[in-house]
Amino acid sequence: MAGFVITYNKKYKPMKKVLIVLLAVTVLLACDKDKETKPSIIGIWKQERMLYNDAITDSLIYETIPDSCSEQSTWEYTQNNKLICNIYFKDLEQGCLQMQSRLNYKYNEETTRLIISGVETEIITLTENKLIISEKISDINGDQKEDKAITYFSR
Repeated sequence: MAGFVITYNKKYKPMKKVLIVLLAVTVLLACDKDKETKPSIIGIWKQERMLYNDAITDSLIYETIPDSCSEQSTWEYTQNNKLICNIYFKDLEQGCLQMQSRLNYKYNEETTRLIISGVETEIITLTENKLIISEKISDINGDQKEDKAITYFSR
């Protein structure tokens, strides 16, 4: 039976430690790449548009797009389940005004349910740069049924 004998010079012992550390770092980095990271709701979002649809037929009732004032608005979801809304709106007398509200939220990744201050919404899409939320709203087209608002955000 053949065997191998490894000999080394004592002055190369530090090099052996460096190689072991490099190998360990390589293994750890390779393992991190295997983990699939889910996009997070945490961060600052800006509204792109809002669709108001008939809840039964899903047909578009109307669409709103932020104007030059309201496009400054942001929605920030924090790590500690706070939603900080910086809303900008036009006032006929005073121009573009800002209002801030701080709300509590709960997000369940499994059910894609987002509850903001007791109002239940559903996350339709969540990627690193896109968030689409659907929520039931009161009747806006006169058919005596709840309708829905679909809000598109980006970051």
